[in-house]
Amino acid sequence: LRTAAPRSLQKRSMGKLAELLAHQGRTDEAAAILAELAEGLAASADDTEASDLTWMELTRLHAQEKQWHAMAEVAMRLQASDDVGVALEGMLLGAEAELQQGRYGAALRLLEDSTLADDPRVAVKKAEVRFAADEEKLGMELLAQVVRAGDINGLLAVVQFHLEGERHEEVLPVLRKSLK
Repeated sequence: LRTAAPRSLQKRSMGKLAELLAHQGRTDEAAAILAELAEGLAASADDTEASDLTWMELTRLHAQEKQWHAMAEVAMRLQASDDVGVALEGMLLGAEAELQQGRYGAALRLLEDSTLADDPRVAVKKAEVRFAADEEKLGMELLAQVVRAGDINGLLAVVQFHLEGERHEEVLPVLRKSLK
């Protein structure tokens, strides 16, 4: 199938094979197949979107397995994408990998050294890093800025952040603002 099938069938079959291997705990094999698939798709100019999606899937696989260094490496590929949304996801995933490794300064640098730093989800990720680094006051200031800006995606990101941190008392005022 890898060599003889039409491109669309190759994508589906290799993706499914990687999924099955991961489900069996054969993560390294699944990762190798996804990387090979993404590289092949990237070589074809009309499949860059599929390549980006495959790299994202590989990043998620590394996150699931807590392979933070490998996740950071793949996230760097995503950050280089011409698609702004993909580049943003890559930056956020790269920051998450640094955060999980306790490298707070590296995570913040990654989030600040970008033309995408104005996105409210970046501010929420910065706040998450600040909280992890025991800089709760700075984290709360960043979240307050996002809430004041009133962008719906930012507000929902703040709500999710508070829910994940079980800060339920902080959620209701943000939800009220998002309804306005």
